[in-house]
Amino acid sequence: MQLARLLHERLLVSRTTAGAVPTPWEELDLEARELNLSAVDAMAGELLELGYRMVEGAKGHPLRLGPEELERLAEAEHERWSRVRLTQGWQPGTERDDAERVHPDLVPWAELGAACSPRPPGAWSGWPCPDPGLTASSQSL
Repeated sequence: MQLARLLHERLLVSRTTAGAVPTPWEELDLEARELNLSAVDAMAGELLELGYRMVEGAKGHPLRLGPEELERLAEAEHERWSRVRLTQGWQPGTERDDAERVHPDLVPWAELGAACSPRPPGAWSGWPCPDPGLTASSQSL
């Protein structure tokens, strides 16, 4: 839960700088919290695809990913997020409308523009977190 909250807080920063009005963790509904929790759950599998595994605290080595690895992880996360949102009844559209469940980023990765919010790598931006008590680090297999 701590990683999901930290992930959400990082997205708040990116959305605020993009001009959006984000919702603090404490005000998220259950569906939004579950979306953050599923993003953290997916990170372990996404790292395995690159030959890493998540370990607690300082037991591993800090994760240093190159641009190609970040792109691959960001694409995997975007596709996962899109699948979840579509199953929740969201639809693609030109403007975001939470009440109508419309989101402009519900398009294939290759079609995302520079205005994507948050701009990829999204969940993977700045990983690992600076506080080792709240994050996991990675260790090459």
